[in-house]
Amino acid sequence: MRLADRVAVFGGTGLVGGHLVELLAHHHPDTRIRVPIRRPVDRWDARPSVEGVRVDFDALPQSVERWSAAVVFLCLGTTIRDAGSEAAFRRVDLEYTVEAARLAAASGARTALLVSSVGADADSSFFYPRIKGEAEAAVAALPFETVHLLRPSLLLGDRRETRLKETLAGWALRLLRPVLVGPLRKQRPIEARWVARAMMHLAEDPGSGRFVHEAPAIRELGRPPHGEDVAGRS
Repeated sequence: MRLADRVAVFGGTGLVGGHLVELLAHHHPDTRIRVPIRRPVDRWDARPSVEGVRVDFDALPQSVERWSAAVVFLCLGTTIRDAGSEAAFRRVDLEYTVEAARLAAASGARTALLVSSVGADADSSFFYPRIKGEAEAAVAALPFETVHLLRPSLLLGDRRETRLKETLAGWALRLLRPVLVGPLRKQRPIEARWVARAMMHLAEDPGSGRFVHEAPAIRELGRPPHGEDVAGRS
């Protein structure tokens, strides 16, 4: 299916965002993909449709022309350990995300897709799901025609850095997969590239309104076509 002529991917060097940029460039070579980045990267040298734009995320440029895109993908995210503190985590997962979405909406974007998390809840007494829920609520309140909120469980995939706790959790959840049924299915780990593929498919036919996609629905949307690598099938 056809995608918009111009899209923006925030978090395009991360686990989900990296897969998303590659999928978009491969399946939609005529779409211009703008990726805000902190530092120069050469990973897209062979992708003429991908443009890395260096920015300071603490002071994103306010120029409307800078962010003009019909679709914005919000894949920014970190961990408290990597960020160094709860305040720094909040800055990335909430403040950067919402500011990016606000600028995209002001620039005319009609559709926003946000990678959130299973259990996201703005009223939660726990820090992580509360921040994710606040980000969802803030993005959904912006004047987009369509907002898709994706709530994957633990993300699987090759990271540039090793996260021991996430690696161990991933193995544990794989072992528990047979008993994660019914309402617990949303806790099953999911391949990051499946999340990215689900985002691409949703952007191809975005509909109109506010939509929440839990992990089982993301898995079905992002399941690779027959013949592709299906590691992590559940």
